[in-house]
Amino acid sequence: MVMPDLEPFQMIDGTVISGRVAYNRYCKEHGVTNPADYKETWAKAEAERAKLRTPGAGHDSERRRQELARNYKEFRTYGEYRQMIENIGRRK
Repeated sequence: MVMPDLEPFQMIDGTVISGRVAYNRYCKEHGVTNPADYKETWAKAEAERAKLRTPGAGHDSERRRQELARNYKEFRTYGEYRQMIENIGRRK
């Protein structure tokens, strides 16, 4: 299927674009792009995010909560955390 050419239109800076070739050239010269160029990229990213939110898909929120609670109990302050890291470094 052949895509029809674009109807002439005016860009925000006043440049009149009459066709896909002119539009592509304008985008290249001005370092801009059409958001539609990222449609598939955004769809893939959304699918990945959906996986993370789906129970049983490798995202274990209960395990994460337990680990955060354990870390909170172990390192109540950043200073305690830094001290623990320094102690590990001294052991080596």
